[in-house]
Amino acid sequence: MTSIRGILRIGLAALVGVAVPVAETQGHANKLQVKQLEAAYRLEPGSLSVRVTLVGGEALEFEAKDADSIQTILKMAEILGGQRGRLFAEVEARTVKALQVAVP
Repeated sequence: MTSIRGILRIGLAALVGVAVPVAETQGHANKLQVKQLEAAYRLEPGSLSVRVTLVGGEALEFEAKDADSIQTILKMAEILGGQRGRLFAEVEARTVKALQVAVP
């Protein structure tokens, strides 16, 4: 299990904004490119608050509560912090249903 310090260190990578050109997402009307991912670890209740800003400027927020989801989101942030990939959000009715990282 990752320590709180490790989670916060990785989580800080989520604060790095990634500006990339709009990608072709034919057939996925609800799959939108993310321009910025922000994450904040809440010590109580031990959850990760996440804000994704889409290329169009709209910002959506959600919370990850279980350890596997938190680790997955932080790993995505680490990949994006190194600017090695692009992030897409599957959005339905202003709710993030899924995140996808595309690595070249």
